Amino acid sequence: MILVTSPMIPRHLPYALLLGGATLAWGSTSLAPIIQAPVTPSNTAQNEPSPTAEEPERETIVASLKAARRHFEAGDSERALRAAEAVRTQSPRRTERAEAWMLSGWIHRDLDQHDLASAAFTQVRLTGTSLSAWASYYEAEQDLIRGRPSVARRECESYRASFSNGPYADACLRIMALGSAVTGDRDAALASARAWDELHPKTPITESIALKTALTRVSSAPAQSASELRKLLADHTIPMVGRRAEAKLLEMQQAGQVSEAYPTHNAFLQQRAQS
Repeated sequence: MILVTSPMIPRHLPYALLLGGATLAWGSTSLAPIIQAPVTPSNTAQNEPSPTAEEPERETIVASLKAARRHFEAGDSERALRAAEAVRTQSPRRTERAEAWMLSGWIHRDLDQHDLASAAFTQVRLTGTSLSAWASYYEAEQDLIRGRPSVARRECESYRASFSNGPYADACLRIMALGSAVTGDRDAALASARAWDELHPKTPITESIALKTALTRVSSAPAQSASELRKLLADHTIPMVGRRAEAKLLEMQQAGQVSEAYPTHNAFLQQRAQS
């Protein structure tokens, strides 16, 4: 199994820390410098409208934003979402709307409401604020989980092009590898997987991705799939990969997709025993 989220930034990363680079009023000033969202002069708060008499609902918006934060920290997702919605619909400020959308997306993500999470992260990305870089990755992650691998792959390619040094640039390689594998693009899948392995040799994914691409082709190209599975069976470093390859080959033999699950000559058996 290949986890989608980055091992460098845990899935349970506190939302307050995630917002640290953009909203220090909520984020911890002591933790925020650890992970900063990219900030450019065009998307900082200095371009937001200043409070004026034309904003009669200003106090209400600020109160709603504080309530959203408070309810989230207390674990009350329903109230947090209602308060965040009030901010999204009433605030004229991009930074506040982005924060409210990000909070909504984060809650939906934790509740496994992937369609709603993806839509929320899309809205954050479109604000063009400092949270857009974070939202771009989570949008891709949620799109992969909800069964849109091609879209997720393109989104991560865009992320890496726009934020080559971003906090999720490496994690996007895994999404690109999985998205390519599921859609049958073996070469692209393995290229992304190998790029990940070069950066993270202690947590390689190439064998798992090769297995995924082989399994994806079982119905459309059984002979090619069987060939790839036999290679993995004969030469692998991850035990689960070898077991799954063997199980699928035996299943294909029983289904009549291949005449022989794998060779039984001594050379093959010896190589397999050494894996």
